[in-house]
Amino acid sequence: MKATQEQHGCVIVGKDGLEYLARDPLRDDKEPVKLPELTEKIYAVRVVRRAE
Repeated sequence: MKATQEQHGCVIVGKDGLEYLARDPLRDDKEPVKLPELTEKIYAVRVVRRAE
């Protein structure tokens, strides 16, 4: 049987130099992690802004 990966969302919470920092709800990290540590592929991006 072929293994599949579930897609889920993470939240970009900051930047460290040229690297984006993210929180992943499926991980138990105490601090944000660099985005490349979470994934090599990004399938979608959603921008959320506060209404003015």
